[in-house]
Amino acid sequence: MKPTLVLAVILALGIGFATGRLLSPTIDTTAGGTDSSGSVSASRLNSSGVSSSDDAPDITPNKKSITTPHSKASKDLATLLKQRNAYSSYHRFKDVVDYVEGVSPGSIPGIVQQLEADHTSDGRYFILSLLVRKWSETDPQAALAWTQKKGGDRFSNSMKDQVRSQAYQAMAKSDPSSAFNEAQQLPAGQKRQRAMRGVLSEWAETDPARALEMAKSMKDPAFLNNGALDTIFSKWAETDPAQATQAMLQLSNQSQKGNAAQSIASRMANQDPQAALAWVTQLPAGKVQDAARDSVISAWSQSDPQAALSYVQGLASSETKTSLLGNIAQNLAQSDPKAGLDLLQSLPPTESKKGNIQRLLNDWSRDDPQAAAAYIQGMPEGSVKNDALVQAINYLASSDIPASVALVNQMPPGKAQDNARQSLASQWAGNDAKGALAYGMALPAGPERDNFIKPVAWQMFNQDSEAAVSWLKGLPNDDTKSQIIASVAANWAEHDVASASAYAATLAPGSGQNSLISAVANQMAKESPAKSLAWSSQLRDGEGKNQAVSSVLSRWADQDPTAAAKYLQGMPNSPAQQAAIPSVADRWANTNPSAAAQWMASFSESPQKDRAYGSVASKWATSDPSEASAWLIKLPVGSSRDAAVSSFSNRIAGTDPDAASQWAESIGNPQTRQSQVTGILQKWMQTDPNSAAVAVQKSSLPAEVKNQLLGKK
Repeated sequence: MKPTLVLAVILALGIGFATGRLLSPTIDTTAGGTDSSGSVSASRLNSSGVSSSDDAPDITPNKKSITTPHSKASKDLATLLKQRNAYSSYHRFKDVVDYVEGVSPGSIPGIVQQLEADHTSDGRYFILSLLVRKWSETDPQAALAWTQKKGGDRFSNSMKDQVRSQAYQAMAKSDPSSAFNEAQQLPAGQKRQRAMRGVLSEWAETDPARALEMAKSMKDPAFLNNGALDTIFSKWAETDPAQATQAMLQLSNQSQKGNAAQSIASRMANQDPQAALAWVTQLPAGKVQDAARDSVISAWSQSDPQAALSYVQGLASSETKTSLLGNIAQNLAQSDPKAGLDLLQSLPPTESKKGNIQRLLNDWSRDDPQAAAAYIQGMPEGSVKNDALVQAINYLASSDIPASVALVNQMPPGKAQDNARQSLASQWAGNDAKGALAYGMALPAGPERDNFIKPVAWQMFNQDSEAAVSWLKGLPNDDTKSQIIASVAANWAEHDVASASAYAATLAPGSGQNSLISAVANQMAKESPAKSLAWSSQLRDGEGKNQAVSSVLSRWADQDPTAAAKYLQGMPNSPAQQAAIPSVADRWANTNPSAAAQWMASFSESPQKDRAYGSVASKWATSDPSEASAWLIKLPVGSSRDAAVSSFSNRIAGTDPDAASQWAESIGNPQTRQSQVTGILQKWMQTDPNSAAVAVQKSSLPAEVKNQLLGKK
């Protein structure tokens, strides 16, 4: 699992388990035997969780076990690392929390070191995230030392940023002044700001006035404007809202004053919304009062949306009222989706209204797709309704295919119904591809049927390739069949390359055959490019064969350009051989343009050689323009040289337009030369018109073209 997703899962699970014994500070001494300093508090367990693998190896093979006072903890570590999806199970989540609670503080450094050294088990992320949080509480200085270590993966470094803030906050419990001074020594930037927030948050628990004074002493407006004062005033309002209010009103910065007012208002509203509103009326009229009122109503609507709604409906009409009602509607929808959506739809149009409606409908569809679909069907016609119905059908299809089919069939023909059918197809085919296929084949012929059948056929090749091939062979040879073959070709070749290759040879030339030939050739090439090319050489000449040979040789040239070039040169002169020349040359030029150029010289003039020379010249001009120039000088006159010079001059025109225009003048074909010189000089006129004008006058261009470039009539 990606570390960013791990962090999201950690946060969600931590909040979900926060009310139970799982996050209790009580320590089971029989399980781990630590004192209260070794507990894992709820505030530090609000982010943890990651999937692990059942077959993840023990991280301590051929090594001594971690020394701890309790052998059970050491044994549990290996077991926990092998658990699968620890973040998705209450019991597995609890196992990890119990393990971390049982680890003695002195053992943490060794376990952290061992977890960091393991690069095989994703389960280590889960354990590490909880362990280092405990570390920051029990031994903040040691935890800080760990955060200063260089190296580590992205997840570990992300954890270090969080632990740094928590460690300084833990230090502030006993000596906030020292913690503040130490945190200030960090380099300016996000790390220092996070550490300072942690210290100030803890300081505000005991002396919010002093915490505010120290925050202001930093003289960092960006820090203060971005939430640094929010925690101070929120905690201050909990113990003495009157003093917090006076301190807020004395702030000179209006942005900071507004943020502080919102923090006080939100805290008061959580305890008594009516009292909080009365407090708001005592504030000076203006933006600060408006911000505080919004904060009160926002908090109120989360605890009692109906009461908040009644209050706001009594306000005079305004943009603020509309905004407040929109927020209430979203909170109301958590318990009564229909009421929330009805309220939201009754509001005047705003930039956010459509997005909010879509979000609420999506949430409802996820929780109760049947009820959501019934509501959506009564909505006014339009894109919002159509998109929401497609989403509801997608959720419903995971549990009730017949009901989903009925909903799709009730939709008016068009793009929305087609999208809904495609969503249904993916869900249906995953469980019953044959049933979905029967439904799709009964649809009227046309793009809509094809769009439904293609994902179903793809799934069918996964589930029963033999039956899928039999069904495919029975289809009429038309455009629909070609589209289906194109959609399943890669999947078919991957699962049953023998039947795919045999069937490809029987198909009539066309897009379907081309797709299947290419898929088979690429699949065979994974095992052996030579084997794939031997198979391709037996095919009838045509576009499919040409594409397959070119594709395989290109892949081969990425790994071994010399071998690919040698094979191609030994092929008989044929369309397939000619088609592959540019792609092999292009790949070879990535690493050795000189060798690629020398190899191409043996081929006779052709459009394919022209393309190959152009590709090599362009890449060579990037890596070593001097060597490329020396090669160009020696080339004989002809179309391939013209192609090479054109590409070379294009590539260097941005850095040396004078040299580029001179090279373009050496092109043999008059039409190509004029076009190339004109293009280079046009771009040069935009960056350095004086120098470009001199070059225009010296060029071989016709007088009328020169006049156009110089802006003369």
